[in-house]
Amino acid sequence: MKIIGIMLLKNEEIWLQNVIENVIEFCDKLIILDNNSDDMTWEIIRKMQRLSSKIYSKKIESVAESHSYISGYAGTNTWIFAVDGDELYDPIGLKQLKKELNCGKYNHVWNLKGNVLHCISIDKTKKIANGYLTPPSRSITKLYNFRIIKKWDQCSQRLHSGELIFLDDYTNKILNIYNELDWDESHFRCLHLCFIKRSNIIENKSRLNPSEIMVSKKYLLFKILKYFQLDFLNKTIFRTMESTYKKNNYCSGKLQNKVISQFIL
Repeated sequence: MKIIGIMLLKNEEIWLQNVIENVIEFCDKLIILDNNSDDMTWEIIRKMQRLSSKIYSKKIESVAESHSYISGYAGTNTWIFAVDGDELYDPIGLKQLKKELNCGKYNHVWNLKGNVLHCISIDKTKKIANGYLTPPSRSITKLYNFRIIKKWDQCSQRLHSGELIFLDDYTNKILNIYNELDWDESHFRCLHLCFIKRSNIIENKSRLNPSEIMVSKKYLLFKILKYFQLDFLNKTIFRTMESTYKKNNYCSGKLQNKVISQFIL
């Protein structure tokens, strides 16, 4: 059994090293794809690659290229683990999860969804985070069992839509670990830094990721604005979408305070 991590990044310089360090031991290989970053993201990727032979990196022009790096694993004894630049996993918990994956505990499961704290603020000195938990907010963890599928092609980006075909004896079974274990008990948990500043060149703390931007650009309104070169209005609408999308998905329930000493290296 292998665990292949794949990261799709754009302007994630502030937390990126910590993000990579937290998942590198969990992964047998970590594929890192940089989608035209303007900050120091690529330099950090190259630095981390010099420190670990597990890392493969590539600059890509379009997010649509990203799925081709993992589609060939269909039908092999491989778990695909998608990590974004705003996802900080618990490395100690991942060690336990890897043992369970190696023992075949989840061989019948297609997709594992873990516990998430969608962070509003983080105090790195006190190692405390404030945010909203999954549940009731949406989970964003992405761990897929490629041994039970025949193929997954024609994706608009890494692990997103496309043509997915399962082997005859398997189905699209999702295991929501967050329904079985609460945050403090879970070994598959993530700090989602969706409301935390992640790049020194971008003012907005909350922003759409590359795939969300790609989908948004397909809307007729944005095509019209682009045609008439109304860039300022385009950017204003994007900022509104960013704020609305994140709040609708990641701000449900009661604001929580959590100790995050295991996450901050």
